Amino acid sequence: ADGVAPFLVNRIDVVRQMAVFALAEMGAREHAPAIAVHLRDSNSRVRREAILALRKLEARELSKEVAAALQDDAIAYQALAALSDWNAVEHAVDILPLLKPEEPVSGIKLGMKKGTSLKEAAVLTLGKFGAEPYAAEIRKLVTDDDLGVREAAKKVLKELKGRR
Repeated sequence: ADGVAPFLVNRIDVVRQMAVFALAEMGAREHAPAIAVHLRDSNSRVRREAILALRKLEARELSKEVAAALQDDAIAYQALAALSDWNAVEHAVDILPLLKPEEPVSGIKLGMKKGTSLKEAAVLTLGKFGAEPYAAEIRKLVTDDDLGVREAAKKVLKELKGRR
């Protein structure tokens, strides 16, 4: 892994992308902070590889950096999936803005059924985290234009009602 790490700073995008991929495949958790730097890479493919690598390495200690990646349309879906995998409840407040988009935003669907929008995935993630503090926001989505979002909101609210 130490022989691959220097390639993380290569000027060629595909070389950085492959270095991130290789470190993840090697299980090189010690390089996770250096990989996290690439969540802000100028190339979207490198950013995508970085989020996938951090998820694979289960680098929960970098959840703050991953939560910041929710702002990046190119990797927001993968960032949300990582936070969900890690049960990073402390970042629920970072997920709330994803409930606002008027138009469904789709990304590469990791861990969700085909066709799941980012907004729908955000509702389901908040449900997984225990939706009580966000119930008012989720209730508004019961009338959303997107059927998947409406169904997700109803499901989360029903589960919440069952916990009481």
